[in-house]
Amino acid sequence: MSAYIGIFILSVLPAGVSSLIHFLLVRKKGQNFSTVKTLFFYVTVFYSIISLVKMVFDGGRMTMVESFLDICAETYIHYMVPLLTISVAIPFLLFRYTNFNKFIYLFDSFIFSFVAMALVVLNGISHSFYVSAMFVSMLATFAGIYWYKGEISYCSEKDLRRRVRYAVPIVIFNVLTVILFLPGSLFLNNRSEIPISSLSFMMALLIGSGVCFCFLLGGIFLLTCRQFALFYTAIFALTLSGYIQNLLLNGHMMSMDGGMQSWSKPQAGFNILIWSGLVLGIFFLKLYVHKDMEKLYRILSIYLSLVQSVSFMYLVVMAKEGEDSTKYEGQYMLSTESSLALHPENNVIVFVLDWYDEQILEHILLEEPEFLHPLSGFTYYSNATSLYAFTGWSVPYLLTGIEWRDGMGEEQYREYAFDNSDLVDDIVEAGYDVGIYTDLEYVGESILSKLCNYVVCEQYCNIWETVGQMAKCSKYQMAPICLKNQYWYTTDEIVALAKSDEYNAWITYDDLPFWTSLKVNRLDTKQHTRSKGSYRFYHMYGAHNPYHMSEDCVWVNKDGDMMSQSKGSMKIVFEYVEQLKSLGGGICMKMQRLLSLRTMGKTIHMIQTGQVFCRTLGLITLHRPFCL
Repeated sequence: MSAYIGIFILSVLPAGVSSLIHFLLVRKKGQNFSTVKTLFFYVTVFYSIISLVKMVFDGGRMTMVESFLDICAETYIHYMVPLLTISVAIPFLLFRYTNFNKFIYLFDSFIFSFVAMALVVLNGISHSFYVSAMFVSMLATFAGIYWYKGEISYCSEKDLRRRVRYAVPIVIFNVLTVILFLPGSLFLNNRSEIPISSLSFMMALLIGSGVCFCFLLGGIFLLTCRQFALFYTAIFALTLSGYIQNLLLNGHMMSMDGGMQSWSKPQAGFNILIWSGLVLGIFFLKLYVHKDMEKLYRILSIYLSLVQSVSFMYLVVMAKEGEDSTKYEGQYMLSTESSLALHPENNVIVFVLDWYDEQILEHILLEEPEFLHPLSGFTYYSNATSLYAFTGWSVPYLLTGIEWRDGMGEEQYREYAFDNSDLVDDIVEAGYDVGIYTDLEYVGESILSKLCNYVVCEQYCNIWETVGQMAKCSKYQMAPICLKNQYWYTTDEIVALAKSDEYNAWITYDDLPFWTSLKVNRLDTKQHTRSKGSYRFYHMYGAHNPYHMSEDCVWVNKDGDMMSQSKGSMKIVFEYVEQLKSLGGGICMKMQRLLSLRTMGKTIHMIQTGQVFCRTLGLITLHRPFCL
């Protein structure tokens, strides 16, 4: 939230100073003054100055929020002093231009059009896009003033009612569809996978909807008459086409588990033809057939908004009736508590590296024969067989040894497995402190109270992060097939919206937090409880896509690959083992069948400790079929 507040302050405060000076200069000359248009102009100017600076130092692909994630008190000082100096100078420089009012009003209309359409269509506004939009807006403004000698018409009191009647239903249709209905439906239909309280999530969507609604309606006051018709007709055309796409044209959509979906070229080509026909048809009817088509568009917007509102309320009611557990209501989590706390003598440690197929390891060993040298002294089992293809079945099986039965869904099998297994109970009864570090959705309710890292806390979600991410999900559903991968996301991105001030949740979709904690805090045997030993089950991302980690355990945005991430995840295990060795000890025991063969799921490679003090260390790799 601090990044959003910082951007707001750095943009609005200097803009307010400039607007005040502008007002005093205008009053002195006895000319017209529009508070909304003048303030909007100066906010965009200072936002562009900051964006330009950040583009030079942080890169053009980043958004403003990404650039200010680490904002602190010094940042305000470094930026605010020069910005306030500029805020005093700009109005005086602007007033040297004869057509300054005309320039401000026309510039506002162009930059608003670019930014608003970018918010409707894109995932976020990068520095390079915004600076480019500013440059193009300035050129278009100077060209418009030079070529068009007449008076440019904006919203008059007489025209205001007509503009409101046309714009408001269309904006409601867009905001309701993109920000509220589709994200809300996604959330309510997948409650077991999203550990955020319903109240926090829905409040974020409602507040975000209100802000987006107000911003998009700004065009009523800022756009010229010609721009107004084009802008709101474009929003209606894109929203209606996206609504039809999601309702009728998507076909079968795969789960967002990290892999990108692909469609055939004929399917994508036919789909874009339908889209083109819809969008062009809407513009043609409005501009060339009959000017009163806006009445039809208004009625359609109201009707579809009502349909979605009724559907959404039905989902809310059904979700409340079907909710029989508070496990996923943002009050509980599997945290990182005690993830580095071990017993001085007795420890059972299991690593699960997701998607890590034997072929990956063999490919790495062909390139780097000494890759597994840090695990010398361990035993490598390469002849284990796979049982289940998906993590939702594999993790419960690894922790219970109970097999799935025909007809069971994932949730039903999970509860059945933990209810009918005594594995965790046996470990607890043996006096061991049990920490299972995985996603909450993979662990049955019957054992949660027995885990040292199962905590009660209040989880919430950041409003703007939630709105941005869920709008991206909506656009994925609504986009034409050829553009869907531009809005590609994973379930993990939605789960990551959950925040807590008290605890850090264990996340399986990113191994870097574990790596950072391991390097900074290191393993510790001094803070352990008085139990007889520790059992630690670490579920890591391993070789799972998308690939955001290098082999040196560094975050990469778009250039990651499977082999680099596979090496990186294994190096985290190497570091863990190295720290175990540095703690001393020399107890070496045979692998217990209870913790290896009995609990195997998917393809498993078991690696046993050599000369370190823990009783058992197992490395389990979960895989899915793929070709190298």
